Amino acid sequence: MANALTNYAQQKYNDYSTLKQSALGDFSTASAQLKVAKSSYESLVSQVATLDNAIASKRLAMSEVNNMPSDIETLAEQLRQLLIDRRHQNGELAIAAQTVRFSELSVSLFETQIAQITQTLTEVNNELTAATQRQQHHDLWLATETEDAIDDVRDLATDLLAGNPITVAEGEENPADAYNAATARIENDFPALLLVRARARAALLNNRLASYQSYQNSINDDVLDHGAATEGSVGLVAQRTLQYEATELNLKSYALSSVGLYQHALSQLKSVVSSGTLTSAESARITSLELAADSDEITTENTLHEAREAVIAKRLDVQLAIIAAQQNDVNADPNSDSAVQTAQSELVALEADLVAAEVAHTTEFATSIDLWESAIPDALWANLHNYDAAQQTLTLLSNSDGSVLASAFTNAESALVVALTADDNSKKLDNVLTAAGKVAGSKNEYLQSNQQSLLLSAMRGDY
Repeated sequence: MANALTNYAQQKYNDYSTLKQSALGDFSTASAQLKVAKSSYESLVSQVATLDNAIASKRLAMSEVNNMPSDIETLAEQLRQLLIDRRHQNGELAIAAQTVRFSELSVSLFETQIAQITQTLTEVNNELTAATQRQQHHDLWLATETEDAIDDVRDLATDLLAGNPITVAEGEENPADAYNAATARIENDFPALLLVRARARAALLNNRLASYQSYQNSINDDVLDHGAATEGSVGLVAQRTLQYEATELNLKSYALSSVGLYQHALSQLKSVVSSGTLTSAESARITSLELAADSDEITTENTLHEAREAVIAKRLDVQLAIIAAQQNDVNADPNSDSAVQTAQSELVALEADLVAAEVAHTTEFATSIDLWESAIPDALWANLHNYDAAQQTLTLLSNSDGSVLASAFTNAESALVVALTADDNSKKLDNVLTAAGKVAGSKNEYLQSNQQSLLLSAMRGDY
């Protein structure tokens, strides 16, 4: 069961739920501390006011005209003690004000954390829902019933290609009949050499398409590798996500398309069997234009097509060599790279071969082949295309292996979860450090703004 991503999402939801509860607890504690700090500060403010009144009264008493020198001395001593007490209260008041401010910062920090975690929980819950739905699909693709149905068409495809006898229930159509009849039609309607040439040209095109696919894949891999190397956990998640989605798509296609592909291949074979046949005149014309395998027309065309594809493939090699050189040193001229120079030299040689092949395959030779090929009706070319496409599908089904695809998918899913976990931890740490930095900055800003008053109090020993 492919449930690694679901388990990850569930664990992530649980982790953030725990973080939220912790933040709520911290917020509650910080709020209580702020309440105590404010109460203490307000009490000190009241005490300071009382002391200020006492100082004012003492000064007023000292100004009485009837005071004796001894009375003035006593009052002065009492006033000095009151002023000392006032200075100590200044220090206590500054500390109390700082405690209130720092407590306010803590409350604000936890409020922000709670809001952020709440938003993240909503996002993670959506991730969990999507992962659960995705897993339901995966379970269906990996179900025994799904594999049993694919086993049936895989066995049929294998037997058809091998020419093994296929037994069906009474009254049921035997797929071997359609396959054998379609094979006979293709072999009877096309001269053997023309079949060879047609399939050779198709193979060259398929190779070209595969080369371009490989070219694209190589560059895409380079992009993802570069991102993973330079963008940290974010780049690695992007790489692992694409790899996961690719293996998921392969598994989905295998699970949901195999039976349908077999049925489509069978319908293609039946369309060949039911198509119209050649007339006598058409057969005679095809025969009259037939060429020999060792004729100049055939050999020069074969050389031309192979030379053309070789040039196309080598041009891709040059581009890949240039990209590799740029990765080694993006500031250097890639044309000075030895691998690029070698590929370019090989390309020049192949282009010269192509020019020679184009000259050798004269217009007269090309016309002779065109006349022979055009003698075949388009409907028969469509038959050949459908027949070979059906063969390709049956071969694909015969060689398919669900366990390999499932293993690749499971491995990619596990790798994605590892990358996601690392990225999530990185984001958590980033949030922690950012929050700590903001609090530290706010505390420092508060202390700096009160530097002069605090410095004066410190110098005169208020605290």
